Amino acid sequence: MSRRIQCRLPAGYTLIELMIAIAVSTLVVAVALALYLTITASLRRQVDSRREEALQALDVVRRDIACSLPTALTSTPAFALEVASDAFQASSNADLTLTTATLDSPGAPLAQMQVWRVRYRLMPTPPPEGEVSLLREAVRLDAPSAGTASPTSTLFRGAASFAVNVLAGITWANRWQPTAREPVPGAVNIQLGWRGAWTTETAEAWTVVPSALVLPGPLRRKTGPPPVTSPGP
Repeated sequence: MSRRIQCRLPAGYTLIELMIAIAVSTLVVAVALALYLTITASLRRQVDSRREEALQALDVVRRDIACSLPTALTSTPAFALEVASDAFQASSNADLTLTTATLDSPGAPLAQMQVWRVRYRLMPTPPPEGEVSLLREAVRLDAPSAGTASPTSTLFRGAASFAVNVLAGITWANRWQPTAREPVPGAVNIQLGWRGAWTTETAEAWTVVPSALVLPGPLRRKTGPPPVTSPGP
């Protein structure tokens, strides 16, 4: 008697099962891609918003520097730049103090010009935030409101770095001590950094200082007729 040996092949997937699997996979990929694009767009908006805030803060600093005066009306230097040495700050953060002239509005007459002593530095904000922020502190110097302090302005929250470099002669430096010949620098570069979603972001601004083109009083040449020399024998 012969024996039949039957071999059963494993059952495969039907066409309907394959179509269902492809549809589910496509749906999962579409949802994941939409989620990725949404998160990426949200992070990009946050980056753009933070950059816009940083540029607005730098514009305030830039305008004060551009309007800085070569005299402070006091015994303090008109323009002083140091590297901050506070314990919570990195050694690269700037501490900038300057004398600047402001107007309440662009079309205001020069008679309404105000002279302020302004200081820019990074400081931690009070709790609960406790984050490091770029602050603007100002004190009025001109009469009759001399000594009046303006409320401290928080220009940028969550700052990671604040660097100021000035043109000293033909080189750039992160410190400035005024002299009689050079009370203010000729040009200034300002950089503001913050921690972004992936890396540290940085915005910067440049400005020249028009008052640096004007020599202080003791250095101005006295104009007049040339000296008269007597003829020789």
